[in-house]
Amino acid sequence: MAVRSDNSDAPVHPNQRYKVENVLSTTTPQTERMSHWVAGTAIFLAVLAGIAAVRVGEPALLLLPAALIAVPVLAPRFLRDPIPLFCVFMIAVANLSFFDIVDGVSTDVVVSAVLLWALLIRGGLKGQIVGTSAIERALLIVLTVFAITIVISVDPALSLRKWIREFQYLVFFAFVLHRPLSEREETWIVRACLISVVIPTLAGLVGLIFGVEVFAGAGLQSELSEESLTRIRGTQSHPVTLSIFLGFFAVLLSSLIQKRQYGSRLLIGSLLALALVGEYFTYGRSGWFGLAIALAALIWLQGRRWLLIVGAPIVVIGLFALLPTLQERVISSATSGNDNSFFWRIRLWMYALDFFPQRPIWGSGLGTFLDYVSFSKGFGAHSTWVGLLIESGVVGLTAFVALMVTTWAKFWKTYREHPPGTDLFLEGIMAGFILMMISSIAASTWTLASIVVYFWVLAAVALHPDRRARLAASVASGGKEA
Repeated sequence: MAVRSDNSDAPVHPNQRYKVENVLSTTTPQTERMSHWVAGTAIFLAVLAGIAAVRVGEPALLLLPAALIAVPVLAPRFLRDPIPLFCVFMIAVANLSFFDIVDGVSTDVVVSAVLLWALLIRGGLKGQIVGTSAIERALLIVLTVFAITIVISVDPALSLRKWIREFQYLVFFAFVLHRPLSEREETWIVRACLISVVIPTLAGLVGLIFGVEVFAGAGLQSELSEESLTRIRGTQSHPVTLSIFLGFFAVLLSSLIQKRQYGSRLLIGSLLALALVGEYFTYGRSGWFGLAIALAALIWLQGRRWLLIVGAPIVVIGLFALLPTLQERVISSATSGNDNSFFWRIRLWMYALDFFPQRPIWGSGLGTFLDYVSFSKGFGAHSTWVGLLIESGVVGLTAFVALMVTTWAKFWKTYREHPPGTDLFLEGIMAGFILMMISSIAASTWTLASIVVYFWVLAAVALHPDRRARLAASVASGGKEA
């Protein structure tokens, strides 16, 4: 079944499978697009308002069903051009973990579930959703394994909520990958994701400068001196989460600033500077180390290997000289002692692995690490891989590793289609993937919705056949990157 797109600049391919009913009255394109943006923003804010009202008291719970009904009812007014609503969501989703609802249901799960209902189900989704690409099949296998763990979980309700979030990643990826993607829509989606760094970073800096505790993480006692450091977390759950989030986008922005594809150099440069400043004040070593390795990988992917040999030592020495706190945090990661967070993590992991023989095949169930392991006062895994092993067992860990290998293989195959330095966007996503893999060693990177949702959406854009066709045509004509 073919996909129909009413955007005049969106190509239609035979293998497209979504058919969206034209439900808009005849208006000018400018008025149409404006109404879509207004409607999408208004509905999104209404949903947020209803969810926020839940926290006020029990009577406000009535607002949530109203929002769930209102969104799909009003959705046909802008389903012909759903990208504005999707972009509003992508700008906001980085901040949604700042709000929690009762019983551990996070706002991002509820809001994104509503959006999926409005955009996909009411949009007349036809045919298969997944199964047409290796990454989608690998995601589906992971979801199937995780679904099995729900049945035998020590807390099935909690595991089900975590599984729903994992399911979102698959649907977002499939929605972007298979929908016709015009150059205008591609630019909107990417810009929305890039702009998402503004609110959490500015909130964190406000917390740092004016002492707003809600935007600042717990104070960090220096491990080599008596100095106390204030770490920023902005609107995200933890300084390390913000550190990885900003590191991912800093790498991507470092690649995109070389060409004016998704914005002027002033815009991209300003976002990059903001991300780097915020990254520093998180004092998150997982993000720092991941960013350093990812930038080196980006230079290598773009065929500038000589720059690693010549420039890297100069940059490292300069940063250490200008930023003594950076030097101290890096050096302290190798010092022993009870206060060292890395050695604390090792003790946590060793303690957690004692529980592995009890449920080695399927694990304890998604999201159950904190209560199942109960280390000290109760801590998360602080590692994607240890968490996966405990929560989903050998089967789940193997399936997830296969997903990561499949994703990188697809990136690499696509990267090899053109000379290095041609597809700056894909190269930035690949370097960001490396950052996420490095940080996942000592952080639960792949369980953080405010990070992972951006990766899968941007990965779908990078691999989209329409975008690949535009890039190939541009390279063939001797033009710049499409």
